[in-house]
Amino acid sequence: MLKRFLERKGNDMQEITLREEHTLSPVMSEVYKRLRVNIEFSGDDNKIICITSCAAGDGKTSVSYYLSRVMAKNGKKVLLIDADLRNSSMHHRMNFDKNTNGLSHYLVGKVDAQDVVYKTSYQGLYFIPTGVFSRHPSELFSSQRFAALLQSYRSVFDYIIIDTPPVGAVIDAVVIANSCDAYMLVTASGVNSRNAVKQAVEDMSVAKSNFLGVVLNKIDKSVSGYYSYNYSYGNTGKKSKE
Repeated sequence: MLKRFLERKGNDMQEITLREEHTLSPVMSEVYKRLRVNIEFSGDDNKIICITSCAAGDGKTSVSYYLSRVMAKNGKKVLLIDADLRNSSMHHRMNFDKNTNGLSHYLVGKVDAQDVVYKTSYQGLYFIPTGVFSRHPSELFSSQRFAALLQSYRSVFDYIIIDTPPVGAVIDAVVIANSCDAYMLVTASGVNSRNAVKQAVEDMSVAKSNFLGVVLNKIDKSVSGYYSYNYSYGNTGKKSKE
């Protein structure tokens, strides 16, 4: 149904214009390209990927956003879903009305699937905003309606990237990951302890999806030589209990 909708709507499809607040440097563009390639080589079955973090402020939303853009720029059809129904920051990058129909409206049955998918101003990149925040989002993500939505998108998009709340704060990310093929964990360098990262990985390990690895974000350029992300992909495509 959704595929026919996208084909039928064409240029008339509802659209959200992205506000470009920051431009990636050549170094950072290359880092995201490497992250994209690592994901592509993790296996064709890893199409629906949720991205979470150890704590708020680690940069998971930036990683979700720029990764989606880099994938779309490479010719893929990508759906970015803002699933942080508690405290989303995605609206800082997107120019849309707060009353815009979004994921929460669909999950409670107020609108249909095609009413929450938006074209963006970037070729190949589509977006689903949160909609109104919910008091009990984990229950919404546990519903068959959410799982069915993702499975219907699978045949339409090359990749689905889902930005979720931090795993260290609430259980939403684990619940969402259960409906995904794989997940990644973002942690800010020098902020979270090794034990905190291990705990986050352990918390996520109960999800029935592949653990792709950890993105080390916000590395101090005075130490590393440049501002960078480091993608740990030793467990790519495999379930990890470590």
